[in-house]
Amino acid sequence: MKFSLRRKDKSPQHVEPTPAELQAAKELIVSASTLDAMVAETAAQISQLTGATGGFITIDGTDARTGEPLNIHSETAVRLTNETLVRQGNISAIPIEYEGRVTGFVAAESCHVETLSALARFATESYGARQSKPTRFTSSAKVDFDGLTGVGNRRRFDNDLAEVVADAGGKKIPVSLAMFDIDDFRYYNEAHGKQAGNEVLRSVAELIASNLRGTDVVYRYSGVKFVALLPGATVDNGYAVVERIRDAVETTHFEGEEVQPTGRVTLSVGIAEAPADQTDNLIEAADAALLTAKESGRNKVVIEADIR
Repeated sequence: MKFSLRRKDKSPQHVEPTPAELQAAKELIVSASTLDAMVAETAAQISQLTGATGGFITIDGTDARTGEPLNIHSETAVRLTNETLVRQGNISAIPIEYEGRVTGFVAAESCHVETLSALARFATESYGARQSKPTRFTSSAKVDFDGLTGVGNRRRFDNDLAEVVADAGGKKIPVSLAMFDIDDFRYYNEAHGKQAGNEVLRSVAELIASNLRGTDVVYRYSGVKFVALLPGATVDNGYAVVERIRDAVETTHFEGEEVQPTGRVTLSVGIAEAPADQTDNLIEAADAALLTAKESGRNKVVIEADIR
């Protein structure tokens, strides 16, 4: 069976990262807020640290980049006795295992294999931790999660906001807050019913979570409104993140979305940044920016950079 990896005509550069670079990569991968975020971060680190001409990570039977079925036989790795490295040509793949089961691979072509092995260990650690604690919230109590979407609920947000603000104040770093609202969602619910609407809500929550940074957390704030805490982020940092989310929702096909005024499901987003010594009005500032986004045409991100 062949690996589904696009080959490039380029001489390999075997790069060995420093211990500090590996530690930084580990922290980013292990602290990722969702499985999708962990996959994206691992893929990025493969590219940055291995010197590979191509690389990818597969999880639970699919290529994380394309969603295509896994093209590596898990049994191949399971049968190996003294080696964990699967090779085909100059492609190397190292299994990600959980409870004795090969659940995916970290793979690259023409790479520094020891670095690839380290990244596989980080991905394995992150994957294993996520099976028992699927999000990075402080508390694992069910009362802290929204029953419909699985993200944090308003109660959890209120608690986490206080913690993040206090931590930012101590470190003298900014905190940004993004507030998301699904545009004109009443049309979808009226046309298709609440159950279909709930499926869209779940998908939107997943799109938000999977496009955040590893240190960010998303919560369902109310109804069709979500918020995300971005500790340490300026609005410039945060804008790039939430614009990616807005675009991801707009370009995702949702069944029945043609009933929406624009023919598709979209988000309006407001984002605000609070200096470490001035965070009391962060929610109000993000909400005001969101209102501006709604009133100025929807399906856009509006920044309120300063809280005064």
